[in-house]
Amino acid sequence: MKRYPGRYVGMANPNPHFPLEAYNREIERTILMLGFKGIKMHPFAHAVNPLGPHARRVFDAARRYDVPVMVHTGVGIPWACPSLLEPLADGYPDVKLVVAHAGALFGADALLLAKRHANVYMELSWQSNFVIREMAQTLGASKLMMGSDHSDNAVLEIMKIRGLNLSTEDTERILGGTAFAVYNLNAIGS
Repeated sequence: MKRYPGRYVGMANPNPHFPLEAYNREIERTILMLGFKGIKMHPFAHAVNPLGPHARRVFDAARRYDVPVMVHTGVGIPWACPSLLEPLADGYPDVKLVVAHAGALFGADALLLAKRHANVYMELSWQSNFVIREMAQTLGASKLMMGSDHSDNAVLEIMKIRGLNLSTEDTERILGGTAFAVYNLNAIGS
């Protein structure tokens, strides 16, 4: 981030099972001191049950610092199932919730979650084109954002979005506009 200001932003990702004070200190450090723009919760990697108290501490921190939470979905069922995010989307309507991989193989669950909640957005890496097309038609491009999951996958993910043959405006929104709005990136680089 320091080397390429305006081109990269960070996401805090401390283990929610840390002692509460240590977790909160790390979130404060990454958001306030390092300028990170969101918090990542990985139910599979951190063994976090989205229905449990450690998931709520992630959303409490996001609410406190007014940043979105991205939650890994797909690989790692049962805890990575998008439908388990329903109580968090309900209980934290003021926190933007980004569903990583748009549910992956559970895209229908992710789509239903996003239809029910104005604060839920889809990050599309690893999702199939026919599901993305349905999400674009059902939710609109302002709820969808391109993601790559890792740099080796970026070109493929960009081409997937371009291959949907959406309007230029919707394509641009998915390729960057939605993420800029959700993560409050409009001031980046200016």
